[in-house]
Amino acid sequence: MRINVTELPTFAQPVVGNVYACGGGYGRKAGHAMVLLAITAKQSALLLVIDKDGEPVGVTSYGLHAIEERAPIAFVRGLDQIDLTMEPLP
Repeated sequence: MRINVTELPTFAQPVVGNVYACGGGYGRKAGHAMVLLAITAKQSALLLVIDKDGEPVGVTSYGLHAIEERAPIAFVRGLDQIDLTMEPLP
């Protein structure tokens, strides 16, 4: 048997796109994960909670220091390159 490993980014610091396992409670039992969406100027980590099928089920935030202590389990490529535009309603 052989596993072909693609080049993965190194994770010295939390970066947008990192995926973390839920630490406890229902989310952990259900196999949910958290995708890092943004790091704010006030050092908060904003995360999208997804189920084991990748469907969004919630959002949460942590102090960045709490995320720094976790090891990422996966990475979502391209998430840091999304560029959206907010427009006024007609």
